[in-house]
Amino acid sequence: KMLTYYTGLESMAVFNLVLDHIKHGLTANNQRLNEFQKLLLCLMKLRLNVPFTDLGYRFNVTCSTASIIFRKVIMLLEHMFKNLIYWPEREALRSTMPRSFFNIFGNSVAVIIDCFEIAIEKPSNLKARAQTWSSYKNKNTVKYLITITPQGSILYISDDWGGRVSDKRITENCNFLNNLIPGDVVLADRGFIINESVGFHCATLKTPAFTKGLP
Repeated sequence: KMLTYYTGLESMAVFNLVLDHIKHGLTANNQRLNEFQKLLLCLMKLRLNVPFTDLGYRFNVTCSTASIIFRKVIMLLEHMFKNLIYWPEREALRSTMPRSFFNIFGNSVAVIIDCFEIAIEKPSNLKARAQTWSSYKNKNTVKYLITITPQGSILYISDDWGGRVSDKRITENCNFLNNLIPGDVVLADRGFIINESVGFHCATLKTPAFTKGLP
């Protein structure tokens, strides 16, 4: 349970499997942390979002070193896992569509989009601080557009955007829309005012009734 609390992983077997795939990129001379500690530091940051200053004290390194290690491990994890996120063939999506969605949309392939917003430490750079300020969250954040299937699989994750950027702008300026084909249905809450952009690809935007009128 302690491992799951700090890392989100269910067992040491999973932790060691991930470590085996990335440790070649973590080996370096004259560093205070070994490969195990570097991965643990990164996963703790992802899981708990503790400040780098806190991680520095825990691992007996400077705040800047903790930040550098985190970015290095993140790049290795991205390289390892990026191929697991892809857009399946439409027929594969149709054949496994939950009955509740099929009853509503028939043979149309429905995808669900939302922006995932993550709180970050306040940047020291004033421009970055302004770009990441989210008036909705009242804190500095980064945002990602995430697309999932009704089955729960992740289809697409955008690059990171500053928290001040609207959901509409992110959707229209990442390459998500290029994945749509005629007949697709996009489900989104009322904050996504992208009817014309989705319609340009001969797809349809639908807003579930339970999200209407919500802030």
